[in-house]
Amino acid sequence: MAFLRERLYASGSYQGGPLFGFHSASDLSVQYAAPAGYICGDPELRRQPLALDERYVLGWSDCLETVSPGKLDWVGQWLMYPDRQLAPLEQDVIWLRQGLGTDLFNEDHVLLTVGWEQGRISARALGYNRQTREPLTFTHDLGGEE
Repeated sequence: MAFLRERLYASGSYQGGPLFGFHSASDLSVQYAAPAGYICGDPELRRQPLALDERYVLGWSDCLETVSPGKLDWVGQWLMYPDRQLAPLEQDVIWLRQGLGTDLFNEDHVLLTVGWEQGRISARALGYNRQTREPLTFTHDLGGEE
């Protein structure tokens, strides 16, 4: 998850994008995080970090399927706040609710917020009717100090 770690050092605007991985039993494994896509150049869309271009996500899915063993799917969206700090849960829930109406988030697709918390990289996953402060178990350790 080096991609997400690198983004933590560039504050100033919201960032987000799709997550790819797989579900097994009750666990979610995130293998890849991608940038939001070509919409990032549009100043209005930059204020909407969860904007999603389905064609872009499909392209990533097709690419990852050819280079990765096993079946990888789009499993959600990641979000970083402008100050790169992990926000209070209540702020994440506001973003989650925005995506519920469009099925951006549901029982199979999570909102993963990533940020600094007490000098450590932390993450919080929220899904449909699930609000947990438990960190997601990553395939690659996000580790590192601020």
